[in-house]
Amino acid sequence: MQECMPSLLYRKGDDMELVKETEGKHYTGGCHCGAVKIAMKGPFYPFVVCHCSDCLRLAGYSWSAAKLHHSQLTFTKGVDNVDWYASSDFAKRGFCKSCHAQMFFRLNDSALLSISVGMFDQYDGMQTKGHIYRGDMPECCHRIDDLPDIDKAFYPDSQ
Repeated sequence: MQECMPSLLYRKGDDMELVKETEGKHYTGGCHCGAVKIAMKGPFYPFVVCHCSDCLRLAGYSWSAAKLHHSQLTFTKGVDNVDWYASSDFAKRGFCKSCHAQMFFRLNDSALLSISVGMFDQYDGMQTKGHIYRGDMPECCHRIDDLPDIDKAFYPDSQ
């Protein structure tokens, strides 16, 4: 299994163009417990799903994020409740100090910031572009799109 490498996360080219449908749109989000709230303004780069060993261990599974320039992000609550962890020699991750939700990924000295899909309150215009480090995804997870929805087995009252 490989550690995330900056060249794969931030390569330039047609596959990483800004999502036009997010241009000028306003988005909100926050952590699980609500101690951290954010406001963001598009455009964003598309969501990318990462399966590197760091993301698998930190998120408990793969991690998906959208990328934007840090100036497009405003903390509306709890900026002091974000703690940063140096997850490698070249990058750090931002977590909520209260609920420990993994919210951000940022290369050292980069103006770009990746924001967890789970933080977003709305997804208007957002797109998922693809996977990185798919080869590191556990074998048991490779064909999850073919599996049935089994909500009722775990939550009988669910719709």
